[in-house]
Amino acid sequence: MEASPEGEGCRTAPMAPSPRQYRSSRSRFLDGAASSGGVCLMATDACLIDDLCRIARRALEPFTLDEPYALVDFPNHANVGDSAIWAGEMAYFRRHAPRPPSYVCSIADFSMTELLERCPRGPIFIHGGGNFGDIWPHHQTFRNRLLELTRGRQLIQLPQSIHFSSPEKLDEAARLIEAHGDFTLLVRDKESFEQAQRHFQCETILSPDMAFFIGPIARPWRPEVDVLCLLRTDIERVEMTDQGDLG
Repeated sequence: MEASPEGEGCRTAPMAPSPRQYRSSRSRFLDGAASSGGVCLMATDACLIDDLCRIARRALEPFTLDEPYALVDFPNHANVGDSAIWAGEMAYFRRHAPRPPSYVCSIADFSMTELLERCPRGPIFIHGGGNFGDIWPHHQTFRNRLLELTRGRQLIQLPQSIHFSSPEKLDEAARLIEAHGDFTLLVRDKESFEQAQRHFQCETILSPDMAFFIGPIARPWRPEVDVLCLLRTDIERVEMTDQGDLG
C-alpha cells in the first residue's frame, strides 16, 4: 500500500542552518554559561540546539494542548538514548503546555480504560526514538494496537526512525494507519521521511529529535579523556575491534 510522495499529506519543517554557518563563532562563549576549570559551553553548540528546537516547535505547533493529553510508551528500559528523548519530550511539554500529561504509561502497563478516564478527549502522543518498525516488535505491536483502539482520535507519533525488514509488517502498519484517519507521523531522518511518503496514508513531518529540548548543557569539569564511547549492547550495537574503528 503506497501513498503519493507529494500532496497535503506530507510536509517538512524548515531545516536547520548548517553548523558551518557558526564556525565564525567558535571562539565566542555563551554569555553567562556555567563554567568550571575553564570549561564553558560554546555559543556554536547553543545556537545549533536552539535552531533545532525552533524547527521542532514549528512542526508541533498544529497540535493544541488546551485539553488533557496523553504521552505513552515511557522507556522503561536501559537505553539511555530513549531516556534522553523522554526528558526532551517532558521539557517541551513543560514549556509549551498548560499542564503535564494527564496519562503516562509504558507499553507494559497501558490501559485503554484508564486513558479514557483521564483523557476522554485530546491528543495522544507516542514517545519518539527508533522503534518504528520490526527491529523492536513489541513496540510496534503496541503502536498497532493504539492505531486500532483510537481510530478517529488525534494520535501523534513524536519523531521516530523507521525500519522494516518484513514487507508484511510494513503493509500491516500501512493498513492500520490508513484506517485510523487521524494519525500524524513525525520522523527524524530523510530516509524515514521518504519511506513514510511511499507507504503511509497520513501526514508526515520531518522534525529534529525531541532530545534537543533538553537544551545545551555545560560541562561541570574538564574531561579526563579525549573520547568516551557509550556503546549499545543490544541488537542495534556496532561491533568495534579496536580504537581505529572510531575513524
